[in-house]
Amino acid sequence: MKPTTHVGAVVDSAEPAAWVVELLNGINNHPLMTLTVAQEQRTQSEQHKSQTGLSRLTDWLIEELVDSPQFKNDPWQRLPLDSDMMPVDADNAREALSSCDIVLHLSANRFNDALKPEKAAIWSVNLPVFDKRIKHALIYRAPFVWIHLWDLATPGKSAYSHEQRMASHALPCQSYSISDFRRLSYGALPAVILSRLNWHANDLACSPAAFHKHALDTGFFEDDLQLAKEDAKSEKRKTSKVFCAVLGLLLKKSFDRVHHRFIKEHWQLAVTRTPETSPQSLAQLVNKPLHSFDTFAQTDDVMWADPHLTQYMESAYVFFEKMHRHGENAHIAYAKLDENGKPVDTGIALQADHHLSFPFIFVYQDQHYMVPETASRRSVSLYKATRFPDQWEHQCDLLSDINAADSIIFEHEERWWLFTNCMTHRSVDERDELHIYFAQSPTGPWQAHKLNPVLTGVDRARMAGAIIRENGALYRPSQYGAYRYGYGINLHKIDELTPDAYRESAQSRMTPQSDCGWSGCHSFAQIGELTIIDRVRFSRK
Repeated sequence: MKPTTHVGAVVDSAEPAAWVVELLNGINNHPLMTLTVAQEQRTQSEQHKSQTGLSRLTDWLIEELVDSPQFKNDPWQRLPLDSDMMPVDADNAREALSSCDIVLHLSANRFNDALKPEKAAIWSVNLPVFDKRIKHALIYRAPFVWIHLWDLATPGKSAYSHEQRMASHALPCQSYSISDFRRLSYGALPAVILSRLNWHANDLACSPAAFHKHALDTGFFEDDLQLAKEDAKSEKRKTSKVFCAVLGLLLKKSFDRVHHRFIKEHWQLAVTRTPETSPQSLAQLVNKPLHSFDTFAQTDDVMWADPHLTQYMESAYVFFEKMHRHGENAHIAYAKLDENGKPVDTGIALQADHHLSFPFIFVYQDQHYMVPETASRRSVSLYKATRFPDQWEHQCDLLSDINAADSIIFEHEERWWLFTNCMTHRSVDERDELHIYFAQSPTGPWQAHKLNPVLTGVDRARMAGAIIRENGALYRPSQYGAYRYGYGINLHKIDELTPDAYRESAQSRMTPQSDCGWSGCHSFAQIGELTIIDRVRFSRK
C-alpha cells in the first residue's frame, strides 16, 4: 500500500464557494489522500484602489452589453462543508497543517505566513489575479483562457519567496460572455487541481523538478509558453487601453452576430501522397501547409470529417463522419481509395439513431473492428465487420457510464491501450482531458491508468487520430484548440507508456496560414504513402 499524501486546505469559511466544496470532496474521497481543512483568520478587507469612472464604465459594458451567458451553474455559490471536513479554527490552524505534504490556498486573501508548515509546499491559483486574467482573455480575444497553478513556496521558505508556475491548463476561449468564461474557468479548477494532486500522490513528484516538468512542459510548444506568460501579465494593462478594447469587442460581437447568418462551415477531406522515393517523416507531414493537400470531391450539402485509414485486400479505405447540413444525425461513411488516394467507391458503413463520428478502425486476429464516437450514449462501443466495409455489428461496450469521445485502441509491449477524451466540467464544451486504460485484449476488461487524466488542456489533450508508429517509436496526433474548435493538429512523441507512467514530447504542429483559404483542421490519418486530413473553410450561404 502506497503512503498517503496529506493535503491541507485553507478556506475562508465553513461555507466556501461551490468549486472549493467540489475539490475538497474529491480529495476526501481519494484513496491515496487525507485531508485537513483549516479556516484562516478573518481580517479586514484589503485596501483596493478606488475605481475611476472609466473603469466602472468598462465593467458595465462587459457585464451588461457584451455578456450573453449560455450556462446557469454557479461555481461561486456558497455551500456548507460535510461534517467530516469541518475546518479547524484559525487559532489551531498552524498546528493542524503541520503534518501536511501540500497546503492548498483556496481563499482570495493573501496567504498568511503564520499558517505555513515548515515542510509543506503551498499550491495556489492566485485568485486575486485569476479573475482579472479571465476578463482580459475575453476582452483581448486570447487564444486560450489559462489556469495556472502556482507553487508559492518551497519547504522552509516563506510564502511568495520562491513563487513559480508549476502547472498550466488551457481552456477554450470561444464566447463573448464573461459569465460563461468565469463558469468554465472556476468550474474546471477542481478537476485540474485534483489531477495534479493525483500525480503527486502516485509518486510522479519524486522531486519537485520532475513534477514541474511533467505538469508544465509535457506537450507544450514555445508559443504556448509565451502565451501563458503574456496572459499572466495581462492585468497590468492600462484602463484606457482596456476601455478601447471593450468597445472593439462590443463591435466585433455585433458584427459576428450578423456575419454568422450569412456564412456556412464546410468540412472536407484532403489527401497527399508521399512516394517511397521521397519519403517524409511524420513531423514533416504535420508541418505541411493546409493548401498543399488535394481536396476530395464532395457536394456542398454534406460535410466529411474525422478520417481513419485501414488496409483491406491490398486496397486503402478511409472511414469518416458524414453529416448533412439539415438536421439528421451524422453517420459513418467509407471510401475505397486508388493508388493516389482518390475515392473510387463510397458508401455507408454504420448508421444509428444517435450521433456517430470519429470511426477509429483496427485489425485484431484478421478481423476489422470499429470504435466510433458514441458519447451521446455514455459509452465507448466496439463494432465488428461482418462484411467489410459496409456491415458492422455491435460487440460490446468497452467503457460504460462515461462521457468520452474520440477513442483509439492499439497494442504496445504485450498490452492493449485505450486513449479517450473527457471534459473537466460541463461548462467546458471541448474535450480537455486525456484518459488512458489498459487491458490484456481489446475487448477488456479495461483498467484505468492511475494518473488519469494523464494530460489536460484543449491545447493538447484531445485525440486527432490513431497512434502512429515510425522507426519503432509511437506518435500521438492531438487537436490544437486555440482560437476556435478545429484550429490545428499537434504531433507528440510518446516517450513513456506504462501502467505507472505516461510522458510525451511535442514534435510539430499544423495550423492554417493567413493566406491559404482554409480556417483549420482537426484530424490526421496516415497509412503507407497516403496521408489524409480534414480541413474547414467558411463561405457565403
